Amino acid sequence: MADLLTVTINHLNDNPSQVHMQAYRDYVKANCALTSRIAEMIDDFVDYDEAKSKAESLERKLELPVVASST
Repeated sequence: MADLLTVTINHLNDNPSQVHMQAYRDYVKANCALTSRIAEMIDDFVDYDEAKSKAESLERKLELPVVASST
């Protein structure tokens, strides 16, 4: 992701008159969509980890038997 952003910024710096070309605008738009999806996925993983940790903590607190994971 960092490499894609660097390439985009370098292209902008090297070709300032071409930033209005549709191909470049589409490229930037696609990068924006990709980074947005990745950020959402990371947020989901963080939320999942927090929920899992909370559930495990409650299981220990309630002294529930540990259930084997199916994965």
